[in-house]
Amino acid sequence: MILVGGLVFVAVVGFVVAVWWALASGGAVRARLAPQGPMTAEVAASILRTAPQGRFPLLSQIAALLPVGQKLERLTEKAGWRGQAGAALGAMIALGIVGGTIGAIRIGGWLAVLALASAGAAIPVIYLRVRAHKRLEKFTEQFPDALDMVTRALRAGYAFGSAIQLVCEEMPDPIGPEFRRIFEEISLGTPPTETVSHLYDRITTEDVRFFYVAVSIQREVGGNLAEILDQLSKVIRERYKILSYARVLSAQQRGTAYCVSISPICFALLIYLLTPGFYDAMFEAKETLLGIQIGKALVFVALVLQAAGFLILKRIANITV
Repeated sequence: MILVGGLVFVAVVGFVVAVWWALASGGAVRARLAPQGPMTAEVAASILRTAPQGRFPLLSQIAALLPVGQKLERLTEKAGWRGQAGAALGAMIALGIVGGTIGAIRIGGWLAVLALASAGAAIPVIYLRVRAHKRLEKFTEQFPDALDMVTRALRAGYAFGSAIQLVCEEMPDPIGPEFRRIFEEISLGTPPTETVSHLYDRITTEDVRFFYVAVSIQREVGGNLAEILDQLSKVIRERYKILSYARVLSAQQRGTAYCVSISPICFALLIYLLTPGFYDAMFEAKETLLGIQIGKALVFVALVLQAAGFLILKRIANITV
């Protein structure tokens, strides 16, 4: 019954995530292909007053009022889904309800319901974190090239804002959209140091912090910004080489963490398929723990400890430079 419940849960989660992904992708394509009319004063004022609401304005407004919604908004922004906090909150609520329902029907007990509901609600957050991490890695890889482009533009006589515009027109995502926001803020009169600090709020890396410090120092005391950015680009490339080497050295530890975490679950499923009645004695016991049958409680505790061990091993293998 646990296996059937898990398979049903995975199938429902996969269906909901697929529908969510299709709607988000379709919305992005329609927004990209939408005709751009003349910008009037009323439209510009409304753009400056309101934040993007996405496809679910009501959920976006609810998310803006909640502390967790504000964190979710920042997470969606880091993942490249600006204004989609409402959609993420709706997916969390839907998957939480699905997980709690499956836990109540298939397993029973308030602890199982709470655990599966929390697991379902955490799926969108995990997906956004993975997407944000991949976007951050891609940004770090492209950032030295963007700095080189800014350096060449400054040496050719461009202003700082024009050099940023050149990057946002020539570089792909995520560098292009992030630098486009910098250029738009500069065009609206925001000081360059403040726009770069906003970039650091969205992309929290040491490379962006160095960029912010370089621009701040040049704006306060003067100096050759092109030379500073040229040296910064070289330093970032060397850091990226060292980080890549460190990741290669720690690849075995990360692989061990994945194997150690997945192998007990795989062996348990294999034993269940080869010997269907192997776990009957454990799940037919009459003893209970916190209102849950002892066998189900032991399975839950084992999964929690397995997840904790995986996180600890992954934390140990995570090397920062």
